[in-house]
Parts: sequence; structure tokens; C-alpha cells
Amino acid sequence: MSEINPIQDKTGGGKRSKKAMYESASHHAIKAINRLAELIDSKNEPVAVSASKALLAKCLPDLKAIEIESDVATKLLLDLFKKPSADK
Repeated sequence: MSEINPIQDKTGGGKRSKKAMYESASHHAIKAINRLAELIDSKNEPVAVSASKALLAKCLPDLKAIEIESDVATKLLLDLFKKPSADK
């Protein structure tokens, strides 16, 4: 019995769309998160660290990106409400 390539359609035809792959993966998301949560308590330190990193990377926002976006938004707002200079 041949294995189904997760990228291929279940019929063995062409490649699956990204939407189809995301839908398929979403059915396993809770199970995957629960498994990572279990592995955080592993006695094997590299396993525990890897599980922790994976959960943090997926569950916490990218703080650097938020900081940069926030700085840009603040600058745009300040420029918008800046008083016009007298020499113009």
C-alpha cells in the first residue's frame, strides 16, 4: 500500500492547494499544541527546550514587528498633527 504524499491530492493527482493543506493541518492543531505542551516537561532537556521554542514562536506575537509597526504608526500620526511651520 503506497503512502499518500501530504502535498498531493488524496486521489494521487496533482498538488493540493495551500488552502487545502491548511484545512488539513488545522484538524491536527489542538493535538499538536497539546503534544508540545506535554514535551515541555520532558526530562530530555533538548526536547523540552525545542518544544518551548516551538510553542512560543507560534503563540506569542512577533514583538519586534509590533514595535516597528507601532513606531511607524506613531510617526505618521505625529506628522499628521504637526503644526505647520511659520516660514511656509
